[in-house]
Amino acid sequence: MEPRPITSDARWRAEWEARYLPDTRLAALIAEGPEGLDPALWQILLNERANRDRRSSVAPSATVKKPGDGYEPASSDIVLGKSNRRYPALASIVVLVKVIAVMILIAGFVLAAILYKAKQPAQGAVCVTAATFWTLLTWAAAESIAVLTDIEANTRATAEALRGNVP
Repeated sequence: MEPRPITSDARWRAEWEARYLPDTRLAALIAEGPEGLDPALWQILLNERANRDRRSSVAPSATVKKPGDGYEPASSDIVLGKSNRRYPALASIVVLVKVIAVMILIAGFVLAAILYKAKQPAQGAVCVTAATFWTLLTWAAAESIAVLTDIEANTRATAEALRGNVP
């Protein structure tokens, strides 16, 4: 089975994630070889290593840990669409709040259906309106948390770029 080509968005994400991998992890991924990686992802890793070598006036200081030295490599740390978050608890809270928002909407529509069957359409309409409002408000709260974690990540990346660690 031939692998599907990656999309430009997926390529951009992979390049971004490779750019922020620690030197030791990048060296370990390259040492593992291209087996199990999409050829485009392998090329992204090689390009990132070449970029780091060009930016560095001295040889890279990354040491490669071999399997069996207390280190077991993952098949790949670059998983398209998945980022390594600094605050995983906040990411979990975002998901939980979004699930609660969807449950509020479902409960509102179920209650509205019950009220319509009970010949109270006005109360049903109010119920749908209220459920929609609270769902949007809850979803916005979850997105606000996600935006704050994204701002933190971007601030950290900018600080690294200003220090000269990133092109």
